[in-house]
Amino acid sequence: MISIPEISRSEVARKLSEIISRKYGDNIYLVALYGSVARGEEGEYSDIDLYVVTQNISKRRYFAYRNIPITIEYYRKDDIQRILYEVSSTWPSEVYHFLHPKVLYERGEVVREFREIVKQIPDEKFKEAASIALIEIYENICKTLNAIQRGNLGRCIEAIWNIAWHSDNFIGLVNKTYFEKPGFRALDEIERLNKKPRRYAYLMKILWTSRDFNTIKRVINELWNSILEFSRKEEIIFRNYAKLDEDLL
Repeated sequence: MISIPEISRSEVARKLSEIISRKYGDNIYLVALYGSVARGEEGEYSDIDLYVVTQNISKRRYFAYRNIPITIEYYRKDDIQRILYEVSSTWPSEVYHFLHPKVLYERGEVVREFREIVKQIPDEKFKEAASIALIEIYENICKTLNAIQRGNLGRCIEAIWNIAWHSDNFIGLVNKTYFEKPGFRALDEIERLNKKPRRYAYLMKILWTSRDFNTIKRVINELWNSILEFSRKEEIIFRNYAKLDEDLL
C-alpha cells in the first residue's frame, strides 16, 4: 500500500519556491501554488502543483519527493499572456490558476497584469471559441454512438468524459467565465451561471454515472438538442455545411 509521510505540502511548496527563485534569480517573475493544496483542501495523498513565470524558460519538471507527486511548469510570461488573451475552446478550464493562485514569490504585479488581460478580451473571441467547442461536443457524441454500436463500454465512457469536458467549456465561453474546479466538479459552478442549456446538470449527471447504452443514447440526444437550442439563442454558430467550398479551407 502507498504510504506518504505526514508532511506539510504548503511548507514543501515554499521550500521549492525558495530554491527556484535562488537558482534562477531575475529570470523569475512569479512562483505560484495551485490546486487542492493552495485551496487548503489537501488530503493524505494530495500532490503539489506549482507554476513559474519566467522571462525565457519553458519546461516541465515532474517528480516525487518523499512519495508526494510534484509538478512544476515553467512558462514564459508572454506565453501565458497569449493563453489568456487568445481564447481557446478549452479556455474556461485552463486559466483559473493563472488568475487566482497562491503566490509564493512575485516580482512586480504579475497576477494583476494577467487579470487585466482577461478584462480586455473582445466578446467575439469567446463566441468564436464557443463555436469550435460545439464541433468538439458533436465529434465526441458521434464517438460515443460508435462505441455503443460496437458494445465498447470503455470507449463509450472515454467519449462521454470528452462530451462533458467540451460541453462545460462551451457553457463557460458563452458566459465569458472560467472554472475554479474543471471536470465533474464544474457542474456546481455551472448551476450558478445565468446562461446554460435546459436541464444541463441533470442530464450530465446521468451521463457521468450511467453504464446502460439505451439510457446513454437517450440522454445524449436530449443533451445535444438542448445545447443546439441554447446555442441558437446565444447566437453561437454550429458550423455544419451542406457543401464543400474553398472558403472553408
